[in-house]
Amino acid sequence: MNYIEYSVPSPNQFPCLIISFDSDLVHRIAPGQWTVKFGRDVKGLPHQTTGNDCGVFILMYALNFSTDAPLWFTERDIAQIRKWWCIMLMERYQIEGHGQRFSYWTNEAEELLKGALEPVYRVSKKQKTEHEVQFQKSDMCFILELPNCLLSDLLMEVVLQEGDKAYSSLTLVCTTFRDTMSTVSFRRGAHFRWLESVATWSLFSASYKQDFNVMYTIDTCRGCLEPYKNCKPGYVGKGKRGELQGIYSDDQHPGYCSPFCNQIS
Repeated sequence: MNYIEYSVPSPNQFPCLIISFDSDLVHRIAPGQWTVKFGRDVKGLPHQTTGNDCGVFILMYALNFSTDAPLWFTERDIAQIRKWWCIMLMERYQIEGHGQRFSYWTNEAEELLKGALEPVYRVSKKQKTEHEVQFQKSDMCFILELPNCLLSDLLMEVVLQEGDKAYSSLTLVCTTFRDTMSTVSFRRGAHFRWLESVATWSLFSASYKQDFNVMYTIDTCRGCLEPYKNCKPGYVGKGKRGELQGIYSDDQHPGYCSPFCNQIS
């Protein structure tokens, strides 16, 4: 006899679903007669009465049912069980392949449920498989073999697509990216390309372009003492192509990154 099993909703109205299959899909996978069973039909099934630990209950239900182990845990054990799952996931994270991971965790879980597993803090780490594939440096770092001018253009295009936030993420990738993007020429190039995307400068006079088609400065706020991008007077934005926050003929709060910092100082 096959079963589709559901748990009983907890008293705080948060249903804890163990295994939920659409009936049509179930019959396609395993044709035959199916019976729907609920958690209340399973003798000794632990239930959640307080808190929000549905996920941990689901994991433990699945482990017990798949390994035919007794339902030994209680709601009071959930905190330690959650810690055990987290440590296991982190320690085994680099084992490649979902099949390998599931197989390993199932074996470990059987030992845990039988009470034969050593304490979690004594479980040895396995950081890689026995037959790890070693990649050649050229396969991993081919982009670093590009000419500097081409690499700079590619990085600049990413900055224009993502905005100024791309600086913080790309410079953490490697020292080559950091060194390239930290140069004055790179930042000027990205900024003036952004200016070209938010205005048709050929329509403006030379004096207007002299006042507004200019490079920003990096200043330190007098209020919060944090560095900030100062575009005033001029075109203000976050460096994302085609997006403009405003045009300012003067700086109403000189020396401050925002009106808020000016007010609290």
